[in-house]
Amino acid sequence: MKIFSRKNDEATSWSAAIRDFKKLKEGDPLPREGACGFFYGHFIYAGETLPVRYNGKYILFHIENDDVIQELAAGAPSWHIGLDEDMALVTILFKTGTIINHIQLPLDHARQESSELLKFLKNSDKIEINLLNLVYGKIIKEKSLAIPIPGAIKEEIKKAAG
Repeated sequence: MKIFSRKNDEATSWSAAIRDFKKLKEGDPLPREGACGFFYGHFIYAGETLPVRYNGKYILFHIENDDVIQELAAGAPSWHIGLDEDMALVTILFKTGTIINHIQLPLDHARQESSELLKFLKNSDKIEINLLNLVYGKIIKEKSLAIPIPGAIKEEIKKAAG
């Protein structure tokens, strides 16, 4: 019997969860049983974002309540990068009329996962964000967004990635 490290087990679990997630339609609740049950173990509150490495790229999963989901899906995205010596804060802003919502990725330079995500962002033209709706203890699959990464933002990400 082969022994897997926790990291390998987690990567295998995420791969299965993403495969099962992609089979669902918008508006479908994620089943608590099976691979998608993994999402229930990782999301607790609205406003959380989870970057997941899958097939050599990163996919973001962001969970919110219904009203915010609707604003994110309808909003025009823009980017902001905040840098200091230890951290980078990548913020994607969504403006709908006078309402602004955001998805934030705090990235610690000392963590390998953060460095890998920054490298992915600096070499990518877009990022995929899967919106999840937290409804009475259930997680519902919502719209998937492909957000382009503007050239000026890629330059800031290059500075952050070093």
